[in-house]
Amino acid sequence: MTVAPPILRAAKIWLLLTVIFFGFILVGGMRDFWECYWLTTDARQGMAVVTKERPHGVVEYRYAVDQREYTGESQRNREQEKYRNVRLGEESPVYFSGSHPWLSSLEAPSFPPRSTFFYLAGPLVLGVFAAWSLTRSRKTYAA
Repeated sequence: MTVAPPILRAAKIWLLLTVIFFGFILVGGMRDFWECYWLTTDARQGMAVVTKERPHGVVEYRYAVDQREYTGESQRNREQEKYRNVRLGEESPVYFSGSHPWLSSLEAPSFPPRSTFFYLAGPLVLGVFAAWSLTRSRKTYAA
């Protein structure tokens, strides 16, 4: 017995959407690893001024390096009590790359990134689910 063409078409569309989703996760993860690498390799510290507050503890800020102004966005600095709840117009320490000064964070740099679990576990879980679904569908339509 063959699988109906609409089911195959739906499966191909689902597979395409899954690959696109994995692609976004992979690109985001690679960028995060690249930024964290440079921030831990040649980090320098300065002071930033918070310019905008966003949801989930994220703030936008500006800072200067060698008389040039840069902007960034990051979680607030949770390690230092004094800067944990920094508000609009207040200063916070900023960590930036000496060789790539546009890469910055208000959080102390660490490598690998804190989000490593998401980048590794997320696709793994989705991949296992996709393989299980494919195996299950083959058994269902083979009968």
